[in-house]
Amino acid sequence: MTEEQSDAGEPNPDSDDRLDASSDGPNSIGPFEEIADEESGEPNPEAGLFTDETALGPDPPEPPKPPEVPDPSEAPKELRRDFWKLVLIFNVAVFGVSVGPIVGGFTGNWRAGGALFVVGLVALVRGLYRYRAVRERHG
Repeated sequence: MTEEQSDAGEPNPDSDDRLDASSDGPNSIGPFEEIADEESGEPNPEAGLFTDETALGPDPPEPPKPPEVPDPSEAPKELRRDFWKLVLIFNVAVFGVSVGPIVGGFTGNWRAGGALFVVGLVALVRGLYRYRAVRERHG
C-alpha cells in the first residue's frame, strides 16, 4: 500500500497530491483554458467558447421578403367605415359574453348578468351576419 492510500485503498485526504487550481499556471484550472487575461488579470468571459465558425456548416438561407402592405388610407372609405363598425360590434359581444356571467356569479344579480350575456350573444350573431355581408360586398 502506498503512502497516498489509506487502509481502505482510497486516496489519503492528507496527501499533497490533490488537484490544485494553481498547478498548471496562475490563470488556469486543470485541463480548461485560461480563465483570466494574462496581461490584465481580468476574467475572460469567452474562455473555452467554440470559436471556429467555419466548422459550423454553410450559412443559413435568407428569409423571404415580406409582402408589401398597402397604405390603410388607400382603402375605400366605405370599407374602413364597415371595418370599424364590426370592431365595435364584436367588442360589445366579447364584453357582454364575458362580463355577464361574472356579474351574475360574483354579485348574485343574475338579471343584470343575464341581460349582459344576452346582449353579448345578440351582438355576436349580428356581427357575424354583418361580417359575411361586408365580405360579400367588398370581396
